[in-house]
Amino acid sequence: MDEKFVKDLALWRKTLEHKKNDLEAVEASLHESPEWHHYKAALDALKVAQDGEADAAALLRETALADYQMKGIPNLPGCKIAEYTVLSYDQGLALGWCVDHELVNLLSLDKRAFEKAAKELQPDFVTVSEEPRVRIDSDLSEFLTGD
Repeated sequence: MDEKFVKDLALWRKTLEHKKNDLEAVEASLHESPEWHHYKAALDALKVAQDGEADAAALLRETALADYQMKGIPNLPGCKIAEYTVLSYDQGLALGWCVDHELVNLLSLDKRAFEKAAKELQPDFVTVSEEPRVRIDSDLSEFLTGD
Protein backbone atom coordinates (compact mmCIF):
# COMPACT_ATOMS: atom_id res chain seq x y z
CA MET A 1 0.00 0.00 0.00
CA ASP A 2 1.20 3.49 -0.84
CA GLU A 3 1.83 5.65 2.26
CA LYS A 4 0.57 8.60 0.24
CA PHE A 5 -3.01 7.65 1.16
CA VAL A 6 -2.19 7.67 4.87
CA LYS A 7 -0.36 11.00 4.54
CA ASP A 8 -3.31 12.50 2.65
CA LEU A 9 -5.72 11.42 5.38
CA ALA A 10 -3.38 12.69 8.09
CA LEU A 11 -3.17 16.08 6.34
CA TRP A 12 -6.94 16.30 5.97
CA ARG A 13 -7.39 15.45 9.64
CA LYS A 14 -4.87 18.15 10.57
CA THR A 15 -6.70 20.64 8.34
CA LEU A 16 -10.02 19.63 9.86
CA GLU A 17 -8.64 20.16 13.37
CA HIS A 18 -7.40 23.65 12.42
CA LYS A 19 -10.75 24.56 10.86
CA LYS A 20 -12.61 23.40 13.97
CA ASN A 21 -10.28 25.52 16.11
CA ASP A 22 -10.86 28.51 13.80
CA LEU A 23 -14.62 28.05 14.11
CA GLU A 24 -14.41 27.82 17.90
CA ALA A 25 -12.41 31.06 18.00
CA VAL A 26 -14.97 32.84 15.81
CA GLU A 27 -17.81 31.51 17.99
CA ALA A 28 -16.01 32.67 21.13
CA SER A 29 -15.57 36.18 19.76
CA LEU A 30 -19.16 36.18 18.52
CA HIS A 31 -20.42 35.30 21.99
CA GLU A 32 -18.66 38.42 23.28
CA SER A 33 -20.40 40.72 20.81
CA PRO A 34 -23.52 42.79 21.49
CA GLU A 35 -25.14 41.20 18.42
CA TRP A 36 -24.86 37.77 20.04
CA HIS A 37 -26.54 39.04 23.21
CA HIS A 38 -29.39 40.50 21.11
CA TYR A 39 -29.67 37.24 19.19
CA LYS A 40 -29.66 35.20 22.42
CA ALA A 41 -32.33 37.45 23.95
CA ALA A 42 -34.50 37.08 20.82
CA LEU A 43 -33.98 33.31 20.89
CA ASP A 44 -34.98 33.17 24.57
CA ALA A 45 -38.07 35.30 23.85
CA LEU A 46 -38.99 32.97 20.98
CA LYS A 47 -38.73 29.96 23.31
CA VAL A 48 -41.04 31.66 25.84
CA ALA A 49 -43.54 32.41 23.05
CA GLN A 50 -43.36 28.82 21.74
CA ASP A 51 -43.96 27.44 25.23
CA GLY A 52 -46.85 29.88 25.79
CA GLU A 53 -48.42 28.95 22.45
CA ALA A 54 -48.11 25.23 23.20
CA ASP A 55 -49.67 25.65 26.65
CA ALA A 56 -52.53 27.78 25.28
CA ALA A 57 -53.22 25.26 22.49
CA ALA A 58 -53.24 22.38 24.97
CA LEU A 59 -55.66 24.26 27.25
CA LEU A 60 -57.94 25.10 24.30
CA ARG A 61 -57.94 21.46 23.16
CA GLU A 62 -58.67 20.25 26.67
CA THR A 63 -61.56 22.66 27.31
CA ALA A 64 -63.01 22.24 23.78
CA LEU A 65 -62.99 18.45 24.15
CA ALA A 66 -64.60 18.70 27.59
CA ASP A 67 -67.33 20.99 26.18
CA TYR A 68 -67.88 18.61 23.27
CA GLN A 69 -68.18 15.60 25.54
CA MET A 70 -70.61 17.41 27.87
CA LYS A 71 -72.67 19.42 25.35
CA GLY A 72 -72.03 17.70 22.01
CA ILE A 73 -71.17 20.97 20.25
CA PRO A 74 -68.63 20.21 17.45
CA ASN A 75 -67.90 23.82 16.40
CA LEU A 76 -66.52 26.12 19.04
CA PRO A 77 -64.90 29.53 18.62
CA GLY A 78 -61.51 29.00 16.99
CA CYS A 79 -61.72 25.22 16.73
CA LYS A 80 -63.74 22.31 15.49
CA ILE A 81 -64.10 18.82 16.89
CA ALA A 82 -63.53 15.95 14.46
CA GLU A 83 -64.01 12.23 15.06
CA TYR A 84 -61.06 9.99 14.17
CA THR A 85 -60.91 6.22 13.94
CA VAL A 86 -58.33 4.82 16.37
CA LEU A 87 -57.15 1.20 16.38
CA SER A 88 -55.95 -0.54 19.54
CA TYR A 89 -54.34 -3.97 19.34
CA ASP A 90 -51.66 -6.28 20.68
CA GLN A 91 -48.61 -6.10 18.38
CA GLY A 92 -47.79 -9.78 18.81
CA LEU A 93 -51.29 -10.82 17.78
CA ALA A 94 -51.16 -8.41 14.84
CA LEU A 95 -47.88 -9.91 13.63
CA GLY A 96 -49.28 -13.43 13.88
CA TRP A 97 -52.42 -12.40 12.02
CA CYS A 98 -50.34 -10.88 9.20
CA VAL A 99 -48.35 -14.10 8.86
CA ASP A 100 -51.49 -16.27 8.99
CA HIS A 101 -53.14 -14.16 6.29
CA GLU A 102 -50.02 -14.00 4.10
CA LEU A 103 -49.68 -10.26 4.57
CA VAL A 104 -45.96 -10.33 5.32
CA ASN A 105 -45.49 -7.14 3.28
CA LEU A 106 -47.08 -5.37 6.26
CA LEU A 107 -44.29 -6.52 8.56
CA SER A 108 -40.95 -4.82 9.09
CA LEU A 109 -37.71 -6.51 10.14
CA ASP A 110 -35.60 -5.43 13.09
CA LYS A 111 -32.34 -6.15 11.29
CA ARG A 112 -30.10 -5.88 14.36
CA ALA A 113 -32.24 -8.23 16.45
CA PHE A 114 -32.66 -10.68 13.57
CA GLU A 115 -28.91 -10.85 12.88
CA LYS A 116 -28.15 -11.40 16.56
CA ALA A 117 -30.65 -14.28 16.68
CA ALA A 118 -29.51 -15.67 13.31
CA LYS A 119 -25.89 -15.93 14.52
CA GLU A 120 -27.02 -18.23 17.32
CA LEU A 121 -29.88 -20.10 15.62
CA GLN A 122 -28.16 -20.44 12.23
CA PRO A 123 -31.20 -20.84 9.96
CA ASP A 124 -30.30 -22.57 6.70
CA PHE A 125 -31.05 -19.50 4.57
CA VAL A 126 -28.48 -17.35 6.41
CA THR A 127 -24.80 -17.43 5.52
CA VAL A 128 -22.38 -16.34 8.21
CA SER A 129 -18.96 -15.27 6.95
CA GLU A 130 -16.04 -13.11 7.93
CA GLU A 131 -15.42 -9.90 6.00
CA PRO A 132 -12.24 -7.85 6.25
CA ARG A 133 -12.80 -4.16 6.98
CA VAL A 134 -10.28 -1.35 7.37
CA ARG A 135 -10.07 0.43 10.72
CA ILE A 136 -7.98 3.55 10.39
CA ASP A 137 -5.88 4.67 13.35
CA SER A 138 -7.18 7.83 14.95
CA ASP A 139 -3.65 9.22 15.42
CA LEU A 140 -1.79 9.58 12.14
CA SER A 141 0.52 12.36 13.30
CA GLU A 142 3.61 10.23 12.64
CA PHE A 143 2.91 10.63 8.93
CA LEU A 144 2.98 14.42 9.12
CA THR A 145 6.73 14.78 9.50
CA GLY A 146 7.91 17.87 7.67
CA ASP A 147 4.41 19.14 6.85
